[in-house]
Amino acid sequence: MTKTLTYLKKSRPWEKDRPRLRLAESLPLTTPLGMQIDPSNLCNFRCQFCPTGHPDLLRQVGRSKGQLMSWTLYEKLISELYAFPQPLKTLSLHKDGEPLINPCIAEMVSLARERNIADKIIILTNASLLTREMSTALIKAGLDVIRISVEHVSAEGYRKFTQTYDNYDQIVRNVQILHEERERLQAPLFIAAKLIDFGLTGDELEIFTRDFSSCCDEISRTPAQGWSLSEIFDFTLGSQPIVSLDGQTPLNPKRVACPFPFYTMAVNANGLVSPCPDDWSHKATIGDARAETLQEIWNGSRLQEFRLMHLDGQRSQNVACAKCHCIQGIPEDSDLDAHLEQLTPLFAGEKP
Repeated sequence: MTKTLTYLKKSRPWEKDRPRLRLAESLPLTTPLGMQIDPSNLCNFRCQFCPTGHPDLLRQVGRSKGQLMSWTLYEKLISELYAFPQPLKTLSLHKDGEPLINPCIAEMVSLARERNIADKIIILTNASLLTREMSTALIKAGLDVIRISVEHVSAEGYRKFTQTYDNYDQIVRNVQILHEERERLQAPLFIAAKLIDFGLTGDELEIFTRDFSSCCDEISRTPAQGWSLSEIFDFTLGSQPIVSLDGQTPLNPKRVACPFPFYTMAVNANGLVSPCPDDWSHKATIGDARAETLQEIWNGSRLQEFRLMHLDGQRSQNVACAKCHCIQGIPEDSDLDAHLEQLTPLFAGEKP
């Protein structure tokens, strides 16, 4: 067998109907390009490359206990997203946990689709709970993209990385059932599967290709990537990647400003709002959606100060940003470092 599976490409197929913009030339934004809402920060896996898989680390940083997002809060968020000037480009219904644990997940997709608050609605799941009933419900609700996180290609590999689960064959079958239901319902759902490469052999990559190529529209592998607070745990598990998730963009440890706070926000399951999807410790909180509207947070002084902190080269002032690994792999079209002098007056309230 030969090693044939490519890395994830930056231009995802479900984004081809809209060109990527050069972020620095488009700021400031009146509407976020994307938003993440976390239906559940609980997970049935304990993946060693994921912060949620380390209860000891969660206690160490003082993150609140795992929970499901309430329907009342979710309805509030959707109403507020509808009030933005334009629809989001993407609404991602996942963050710190497994979204399918929330029994209302299909209803969450349906409400977002009915209100037309985003061009694309996306879910990332480990697929262990992806029953035929769940697949049908998500498809009928109007889900646009489902991304399957495949943790390994054997029972032994699954047990090693997830600590709690070893039924690889069931994962494959669940995705096949999802594909069967999509075809039966003639739905446009895009199905993608990705596998993190922790030194996979050619034979293992071929197994992944064999098992998922016929039931997915896209399969890919990605390098390992660390998270925020990378100084307290190496989530790359010693793999020492030198490129970003696309397998091509070199990591840049000298990057000054993170683009995330300028185009996205993430609402955690408890309602606290983070400026990026990688704030697993909730140490970069910029608001509370239970007490404020999303518009107030997006346009508010707390996020404005957070953005200026990055533009001023002072991100080390925030513990979540100081040693963040994710900032190193930013795509070139989102890089703000060459535009700091131009952008600072815009976000400081000065005239350019």
